[in-house]
Amino acid sequence: MGEISPKWNLKPPIGFFKRIFPVSGRCSLLLREAEKARAQAGDFGPDAQKEPPIVDGRLNRGKLLVGTTIFYEDANVGEDDIRLIAEGGFDFLLSETGGDCQKRLTAWCEKYGLALISKDESLPSGAGIPEALEKGGDLFASYTPEDIRVGDTAGDEPHASLYAAWGEYYRLYSQRFPGKFLFCNLFPAGTPAKKLGAENYARYIAEFVEKVPADFISVDEYPFFSIALLKGLAFRLCLHTYDVVASACRESGRDFWLYLQTQGNWFDGIYALPSYGQIRWQAYTALAYGAKCLMHVSYSPVWGSDAYAMIDRQGRVTEQYLYARRLNAELNRLSPAYMKYRSLGVLPAQAKRSGGPMRSALRRQRKSSLQKGFAGIGPVCGVVTESSALAGYFKQREGPGFALMLVDCAGLYRPGAKQDVSVELAKPCRVRLYRNGAPARTEEGCRRFTVTLAAGEGAFAEIEEE
Repeated sequence: MGEISPKWNLKPPIGFFKRIFPVSGRCSLLLREAEKARAQAGDFGPDAQKEPPIVDGRLNRGKLLVGTTIFYEDANVGEDDIRLIAEGGFDFLLSETGGDCQKRLTAWCEKYGLALISKDESLPSGAGIPEALEKGGDLFASYTPEDIRVGDTAGDEPHASLYAAWGEYYRLYSQRFPGKFLFCNLFPAGTPAKKLGAENYARYIAEFVEKVPADFISVDEYPFFSIALLKGLAFRLCLHTYDVVASACRESGRDFWLYLQTQGNWFDGIYALPSYGQIRWQAYTALAYGAKCLMHVSYSPVWGSDAYAMIDRQGRVTEQYLYARRLNAELNRLSPAYMKYRSLGVLPAQAKRSGGPMRSALRRQRKSSLQKGFAGIGPVCGVVTESSALAGYFKQREGPGFALMLVDCAGLYRPGAKQDVSVELAKPCRVRLYRNGAPARTEEGCRRFTVTLAAGEGAFAEIEEE
């Protein structure tokens, strides 16, 4: 996605509605100020431990991948920033820069052990791919592969009419560079059909699967807006995006990659600055749908002069970096256990009381899952909560075990909110529960277990029938 300059200045009307329908209270702001002071003091905690991001010259697709972006050249970005990204538990950097900036990023990524996905100016991109194919000749004659660059960008949010040409380009690229891959990101749900080039969102994703031989589907979905009236719609579109893409990935054997909303205040302020719990909710919810790669947008601020990311417009490290780093540590700890399983489907928990902005989204998800014929797994009788929660169901790839990803979807705008999630089992099972990415407890002969989750938190439970 390129730097976008809106045709109209929407800041005044957006600012008005933000004041009338705010999404954050005083308590949230006080917590943010404390975290901001900690970040600017360099108090980040220990470096995140992770599996190697590159194995045998390829991106390590056997781990739960975590990436971030420096989309465009930023004068405030230097070598120390790449070091911070590497120390923050990230596996790779994605960039659309070119020229000397790309050369610097490449050298720094190699120095600090970060994989790089970037735009190569010698390769065709986006709407230019069909024309490049028509001209014939060697598309890669001027391309110089580099070990640290594990992939190249092909374009962003393509119209479906481009898929056939893109499919041919993907085949030519993979034949020439079998250890690398092309990256593109697709539109989220809610995009108008005319822009998609398909009658609806499900068809847009299905045509990509049919025509483009990629082994993953990447999508961006940013669910946190700065106007409270938009909450319900935002969550409905968010879970619809996850559902359609995750279903296509399960059916086609592809991996689900997702851009997370970690920055805020962009596009004239219509997007809110997410809290730690809100970033965490996006990550664990995506995992419940079977995601294999999560990408924080963005390390450097983009898409508007007020955008605020892991660094601000003055290059200062912000609390958003602290949040991403904290979450990444959990994701990297969880990776070995989580990656042993394949996603089967998603169902909302049986909530004792329904309501709030997640209600419509969860109702739609239940209907979608049941229409696909998914109603859960044999060992689990039910997942019961007081309020909104989600459960992702998994089967062990090699073995008889199952797993659940339990996600608290309530209280995302209330710091300190918690709720109990209880799981009823059909027969005695061995349950191993992971909290904050690490093993928390193991129960033998278990018929029921309960975990108390903070707003946005996820817990992973491995279940083996005895």
